[in-house]
Amino acid sequence: MHVDVMSTTAAPIVTNDAFLDVDHGHPVKTSIRAFHGLPTRAIVNELATHGYHPTKVLAPRAGNRAGNYGRHMLRLRHQDAKPIGRLGDTVPEIVVVNANDGTSSIRLLAGLFRLVCANGLIISTGTIGAIRIGHSSPNVLNGSLWDAINQLAIATANAGETIDTWSGTMLTYDDQMSFVSQAMTLRGLGEDSPFRFRPDMMLQARRISDRGNDLWHVFNTVQENLSTPGVSAVRMLPTGARRTSIRGIRGASSTLSFNQRLWTLASTYAPANVPTWTTVTA
Repeated sequence: MHVDVMSTTAAPIVTNDAFLDVDHGHPVKTSIRAFHGLPTRAIVNELATHGYHPTKVLAPRAGNRAGNYGRHMLRLRHQDAKPIGRLGDTVPEIVVVNANDGTSSIRLLAGLFRLVCANGLIISTGTIGAIRIGHSSPNVLNGSLWDAINQLAIATANAGETIDTWSGTMLTYDDQMSFVSQAMTLRGLGEDSPFRFRPDMMLQARRISDRGNDLWHVFNTVQENLSTPGVSAVRMLPTGARRTSIRGIRGASSTLSFNQRLWTLASTYAPANVPTWTTVTA
């Protein structure tokens, strides 16, 4: 199978990208003396000098009280990125999270992007975790980004081994349904949820290339079905039942939280000697 690694290099247009240029802390939510706003565009420009370019931008959620100061996320891919793992459908990326309202430090995470289904994964090893850069000084970025890039490059290189192992780990139907049940709970679709649907629908791949009973394909199928719109459901309301569909995950915080926990869950179904990672879609 041939996939064009650079076919999605250009980031989609963001109607308002002023949040990338905020260079000071929120006037109410942060202490002027202790907090130094750091513009995300400066990070992007620095990464560009090392060959990394945005592939996706997740702006602060509309209606967020923090406005352009709020948490946002970008995915960047190196111009010479090559697929990793035997399947050859996944390329490494760098994920940048920032906020100038005091809710988040600058975080850089190793990312993976599945070219086949446009699923984005965020990974971090148990040893390096997410690389955090605090808003402690206007010059805090000096010398920090290059070290972070090198650490993340090592992390994504090792991720190829995890992909190969997961793709070779077969799950019984009972294991798959157990994974679905736990994943639904993480997504807030457990027994207390007003939404009703057949759990096995989460195992229905949206394309032929995603079909498979191995951990890698099951994980990606469930992740996509729980993270993006499309799965039909019935919502139980006081006035009666109404047909609807599961909404997609929106916002940087929700995206990070759900997918990191989902990858951690999936890792419990892998052989014990496989490196542990955490993840996210965007």
